[in-house]
Amino acid sequence: MADLYVLNTHVLIWYFIGSKRLRSALKDKIDETRNRNGRLLVPTIVLVEALDVAEKRKVQFDFSQMYLLVRQEPDFEIVGLTSEILDQVQGSRCNVRSPMFKVRRPIRDIQARNE
Repeated sequence: MADLYVLNTHVLIWYFIGSKRLRSALKDKIDETRNRNGRLLVPTIVLVEALDVAEKRKVQFDFSQMYLLVRQEPDFEIVGLTSEILDQVQGSRCNVRSPMFKVRRPIRDIQARNE
């Protein structure tokens, strides 16, 4: 199974803009996941929060450009944050200080249960 990670709002924005606030270990993990055909799950609530950050100009970035990247790049997958996904990521931070969560079961198994 390829690695699956759920990104939060800060990680997504900081990765997109190349911010130094994103620790190099996290940037490396995202790059590694993308290079190894893993997937980075982006919950819809993360996109709504990112849009809010952009509109309030808390961070200067082009939300439309970021959203287009997330929609077009196969490494990213926009998902609804279901209770099954939340169950999978509880207690699965990449490390104690990481804001990125690893999914332990294939997402298609989780989605199939919801259909």
